[in-house]
Amino acid sequence: MRGVVHQNNIEEMSPIFNGVEITAQNIMMARSFLLCMEKGERSFGVASVSLFDKKLSTILNILGNLSITKSHKIAVVGRGLFDSKSAEYYDLIEELDFKRSKELSINIYSSNKGIDFIDFDELKEVGVSASKLLKSYDSLFWEIPSLDEIKRSPKSIYPYLVWLDRFSLVVDRESCPVEIDETISILNSLGVNTHSILD
Repeated sequence: MRGVVHQNNIEEMSPIFNGVEITAQNIMMARSFLLCMEKGERSFGVASVSLFDKKLSTILNILGNLSITKSHKIAVVGRGLFDSKSAEYYDLIEELDFKRSKELSINIYSSNKGIDFIDFDELKEVGVSASKLLKSYDSLFWEIPSLDEIKRSPKSIYPYLVWLDRFSLVVDRESCPVEIDETISILNSLGVNTHSILD
């Protein structure tokens, strides 16, 4: 895989972008994903049963504390990435450039730090499979749809979920234990490993 550095060299690399919260927890979380990349895992998801949807901010905190070379191609796949509710996060990414991928026939927004942002709904609409996306990128970070949506549209969502290597689950004090268990159970049943529980 291109651009992954070994753990003992991580301090020599520069973060992908600046502005995210640099905490011991975020650094440890990012390094745990780096170890997974070194093992050959490429597709990671973040699910949430939190009162506030923190999937995108969690992904950006992982990437903002992740040190890899610029040749390592990363895409973030999410829902409503360009809605007003997501706008605050793009201050962390700085400039975004729009482009049309001829290879994938989808719209892509690229940051000046080399991370692409792709809308999940467009992927489904155009029919771009996860396997095809993995041919264009070294690593993918997915915003996993809500439990309710997975239940409503399993046929359109499962084909993407099965390509995840592992996932993290964001919870808070208001999270329903039944929803937590059910989310983990569904993803585990699809062969997706649980990476961490975040609060």
